[in-house]
Amino acid sequence: MIDISTVLNNLERFDRHALDDKIDYVTYDRSHDCWLWNKQTLTLYPLVKNEKAVFCTIDDIDEAALARIRSEWPTWNLEAEFRLWVFKDKNGLYRVEWTVQPDGQYYADEDGYGMTDDDEIIIHGYIDAQARVVGKFKLYR
Repeated sequence: MIDISTVLNNLERFDRHALDDKIDYVTYDRSHDCWLWNKQTLTLYPLVKNEKAVFCTIDDIDEAALARIRSEWPTWNLEAEFRLWVFKDKNGLYRVEWTVQPDGQYYADEDGYGMTDDDEIIIHGYIDAQARVVGKFKLYR
């Protein structure tokens, strides 16, 4: 289990991105694991662990977004194998952008070999300073 002392004592392996004066977004260089570090409560809230989102449930995904995801990836169950990023938003909330499935070019080499016909699927939603979902995640585009 990762705690804040592990992060602070291994700064070369963890990136901290200050979102504001009370929250940092923390990522680990060897995985997709990430956390929200609340500097006021001294709490590290996990967002992704072992390439799976742990801060939300399927019920936190809008029906249209979930239908779109399931049309491309029927067995998807909160996998976060690609980009998940947190940004400061207004009203004390933090916006999460989550690439559920990258564009098929993601898989291609420099000559285009390996490219798939996958369409990019990005969802976005909001969390509070304790990494609790506020509202539903919706399709980004």
